[in-house]
Amino acid sequence: MKPTCLIIAHRGDSGSEPENTLKAFESAYHKGADGIELDCHLTRDKKVVVSHDRNLKRITGENRDCCASLYRDLIGLDFGKKEKIPLLVEVFDLFLKKFAVINIEIKSTGVFTNGIEKHIAMLIKQYRCASQIIVSSFNPAHLLRFKRLMPQVRLGYLICEKQDWIARNRYAVRIVGPSTLNLQKELVTLTSFNGLLGLAIPQWIWTVNKKHEMEFWLDRGAQAIITNEPGLLKSVMAGSKKDSACQT
Repeated sequence: MKPTCLIIAHRGDSGSEPENTLKAFESAYHKGADGIELDCHLTRDKKVVVSHDRNLKRITGENRDCCASLYRDLIGLDFGKKEKIPLLVEVFDLFLKKFAVINIEIKSTGVFTNGIEKHIAMLIKQYRCASQIIVSSFNPAHLLRFKRLMPQVRLGYLICEKQDWIARNRYAVRIVGPSTLNLQKELVTLTSFNGLLGLAIPQWIWTVNKKHEMEFWLDRGAQAIITNEPGLLKSVMAGSKKDSACQT
């Protein structure tokens, strides 16, 4: 029997609600997601905020760099449906008891760091939630720094289609030693990827939003599917279980 695939809501239920907001995370919970994926930046006054973009123009209409801003200057911005930018601590307060896993993506600051790893680690220690967290990034420097701070927390190495896999990632993955490979769905099939890497690392596939794509990855044993449509994935998985029961 294949292991159950985790339903991870990408930026929350972002197909229905404003991405990376408390409303999106609450909606993901009600639609049956096992966990959420969210993105984090560190403000100038060292608050860990949840936003995919560093520049908030696309999301709020305001040309503002959240890393160069004070948190108090961000909370009045409208992130959609009058939602404000969440703090990671708010997410922990509201959703640690609702989700089995919270995937925190650290957005890249390049080779150097503004200290975001330390501040995320402090919150995880404060809430004693290391077993529920997976920290991911496209940037191996973030993952290595976080591993030194909290080696007990799972790491997810993010890989997208645009990256040159052989040149940039093959050896970095071996050095980081991630618990999961978080792969863009367009990249490769699980079989060919495992053959290329030569390592058996569980795959989390993103961003899978269509029924036939969900069925494809479920059939190939993805450990987790990261989706903007957690309700649809829940329905597809329920239908797949019914089909399996009818065949036995």
